[in-house]
Amino acid sequence: MSDGTAIAFLQDLIRIPSVGEQEETVAERIWEFIEASGKAHYFHKQSIPYADGREELVLDVGKNADAPLLGVSGHMDVVKAGNEKDWTYPPFAATIKDGLLYGRGASDMKSGLAALVVALTNVAGTNLPNRIRFMGTTSEEVDNGGAAKLAKLGFTKDLDALLVAEPTGFKTIWHGEKGILDFTAQVKGKAAHSSQPELGKNAINDLLTLAALTAAQAKVLTDKTDPLLGHATYNPTLIGGGVQVNIIPESGYSREIILSNDLNGKSRYNWPLRTLYSTNII
Repeated sequence: MSDGTAIAFLQDLIRIPSVGEQEETVAERIWEFIEASGKAHYFHKQSIPYADGREELVLDVGKNADAPLLGVSGHMDVVKAGNEKDWTYPPFAATIKDGLLYGRGASDMKSGLAALVVALTNVAGTNLPNRIRFMGTTSEEVDNGGAAKLAKLGFTKDLDALLVAEPTGFKTIWHGEKGILDFTAQVKGKAAHSSQPELGKNAINDLLTLAALTAAQAKVLTDKTDPLLGHATYNPTLIGGGVQVNIIPESGYSREIILSNDLNGKSRYNWPLRTLYSTNII
């Protein structure tokens, strides 16, 4: 397969604006690429519905049931592009300039996704020493729901190893990944007119106080360093509240995320957060 064919395939994937949707279109383009290679008969294809317009794609290569099973995986969704006018090149145009490709997902992770598919297509039909299972997942950028669904359905239970084609740096392979704990904080206040704020309770002020307290609680854990994964991190990433500029907000919320750096990360991080939040950490 020529480099030009592989790059054109990558451009096609980037041009699909799969921002929390349209992973089914990405999956269809992947299968079209494999069919065009003339090697589709070497693949066992499974499409698993996730939501309207969204599906998981599982492709198996290699027929020796006793051979080791290598899993390779990539997510088919991308994050939002933000204000597209701020981009030097349109985020979903897959522009190539001076040998560089620009676009949303060019790094995270349409390139990795395309690389897996191209590599798998190249080796399909050869004398493989093992089996390979490709898993294209949905909703990674929101809640990892697609990967969780495939795991629940048993697609990962027989894997002997797993390679995830996330961007890690040129010619670099990392043998670990931080865990993730994300949650929503909700604060209840009391509405009042802004001319008499003493009659209400400002939920946004309380939310900011809560965020500061959460950061302080998490610091004892985020300060710890793992030789491979480095520091754990805590960040509030979404915040909202209020209905009008002259009304004291009666409610507020924030979405917050912790990336942990140890195998017991979720349990270790749950207990300090539960001292602050009356709701469950999900």
